Amino acid sequence: MGLIQKYHTIEKLYESLPELTKHTKELLKTQKEDAFFAKKMIQLSFLELNDYQLSDFSFSFQYEKFAEVLCKKYGFTSLEKVLLDLKKKYEQPVQLGLF
Repeated sequence: MGLIQKYHTIEKLYESLPELTKHTKELLKTQKEDAFFAKKMIQLSFLELNDYQLSDFSFSFQYEKFAEVLCKKYGFTSLEKVLLDLKKKYEQPVQLGLF
């Protein structure tokens, strides 16, 4: 029988460390952060996303603000053209079909 089948949750498994073999305890102790991260990733996979539009998850990069701070305030003038090029590239609509 697997550990999760026996203890049902990661939390109960870690509460039961004294019952486990020395080798299993060491593995679980060294991989605790990864185990809980994996649990969170699995929970994310069960989210109902039907109520959301893709635009709800979009990231807006404020090119003008970055240009103002980096170029004018801190003197990184060479970045001004790079930021302008990025703005042109990523703010243009993306063509999804042939026409």
